[in-house]
Amino acid sequence: MQPFGDLEASQRELQAMEEVGRQRSQTFGLVFVVCWIASVVLSLKFLGLILGGILGGAVAGAIAKSYVSSKTDGWIAAACQKYGVAPEALDRKKYIIE
Repeated sequence: MQPFGDLEASQRELQAMEEVGRQRSQTFGLVFVVCWIASVVLSLKFLGLILGGILGGAVAGAIAKSYVSSKTDGWIAAACQKYGVAPEALDRKKYIIE
């Protein structure tokens, strides 16, 4: 008997959380870069490079955050199914900072 519960289940939970975190991080970075470049190119003629870059960063951040937030529940469900963890174990409100 283990004094702190099921160690194997805890490891699977951590692996699932790690996978969800990795997916969120990579997707946020990719979406941010694509949106930032698009925003800067579109606003370059009207606002200039510096102001366009600042505005592009703000717009890209909002779009990336919204996109990643909308995909998180699906990633949690897929990771839980892959590692055999109950979906309630990865409570979005408890573990994910948004």
